[in-house]
Amino acid sequence: MTQKELYELLSTQFPTVYNEWSGRDDVPVPPFIAYLSDDTDILPADNKAYFKKAGYSIELYTLKNDLTSEERLEALLEDAGIFYRKSGPRWLDDSKRYMTVYNI
Repeated sequence: MTQKELYELLSTQFPTVYNEWSGRDDVPVPPFIAYLSDDTDILPADNKAYFKKAGYSIELYTLKNDLTSEERLEALLEDAGIFYRKSGPRWLDDSKRYMTVYNI
């Protein structure tokens, strides 16, 4: 999945930005998503990178421990056939929000 395809998928359900919302004038009210490039899996063959698969971290930000938003995001990923690992939610004191991370 390309970065553009991931953005298009995520933005169907949540305000979405690549990298971070901080420093922008258009920060939405949560829930919203920031996603980042993560490790890339590379399958070598014949001393070349035969196949590359980009990894991403999807950060879901909410004002409360929001199971409904988590379920919406998880259903979106599952319907698209995307396997994920989930961690959180975790309270962020500095921004007064919860963050749940999905690694794909």
